[in-house]
Amino acid sequence: MADVKTPPPFVSFSMDSKRYYEFIGATLMQEYESEDGESEPLALRTAMRDVMVSSGELYERMAINVHLTKRGVEIGSRMTLSD
Repeated sequence: MADVKTPPPFVSFSMDSKRYYEFIGATLMQEYESEDGESEPLALRTAMRDVMVSSGELYERMAINVHLTKRGVEIGSRMTLSD
């Protein structure tokens, strides 16, 4: 059996960036009241959603690897740009 010099990641995942940012944008559109009873204006929520959707158009995929090392938790990421 071969020695493994680099242990596998603790957690590893890859996702569709466009769908992820669309989901975040839709979540930002949800209206909720803060502790003082006020909600964010619709124009602000719409602008934040538009930023998220635009970000999703830049990236195709996102991959994350989490390693537990002697230095602590190390998170490596790789993003693939859209054509």
